Amino acid sequence: MTVAPEAERWVAKSTAPRLESWRWKTAAVALAMSMVAAGCSSGTTGASSIVTINSSTTTVTTVAAVGSGATSTTAGPTKTIMQLAQLEGSLSSMLKLLPDVGLVDVLNGPGPFSLIAPSDTAFAKLDKAMQDRLTKNPRLWRDVLRYGVVPKRITTADITRGQITTLEGSVLNLKATGGKFPTVNGVAIIKGARGTNGIVLVVDTVLIPPDLPAS
Repeated sequence: MTVAPEAERWVAKSTAPRLESWRWKTAAVALAMSMVAAGCSSGTTGASSIVTINSSTTTVTTVAAVGSGATSTTAGPTKTIMQLAQLEGSLSSMLKLLPDVGLVDVLNGPGPFSLIAPSDTAFAKLDKAMQDRLTKNPRLWRDVLRYGVVPKRITTADITRGQITTLEGSVLNLKATGGKFPTVNGVAIIKGARGTNGIVLVVDTVLIPPDLPAS
């Protein structure tokens, strides 16, 4: 999959570290060191690196020797989770529904949020009875899609607790797997990316709230 220029931010489950440790700090420090080394090899001496890390960005600024006035900066995420979802390429079914359920502005908002995003494959394999139910009662999509939005970033502490409350009001069950990502309601996370206002986690199953109204 090619998702430029944010492609490097998508992490597949086969290569990702654990959810908490997408290792932004480690990556930032490593990048800072490499930038310092690059500065030294190009003849710049006395270079130093400033690493700034907060909840949404990691910025590494390499400052050249005193008096040179030269700096270079590599910024962290620049797109919201909504924008990342639009770029990803396999979430078109979900994206078509988001305006109707009032989630576009939410996912472009300040957050932080965790979006559990069902892929197009997830929608394709939704069982017929549920498809008919949602087609007859399209307002139910609001509950279904809000069930996939958590009003915070999911952390290792949440995984340890085993549950987290969604925007819909019901809980998602989280379980560590010993692998790269936890499962969500027993469903594996395929890949994830970090945006300025949270994280996107792609799954291949549409998550249905336990108390979805009949109509």
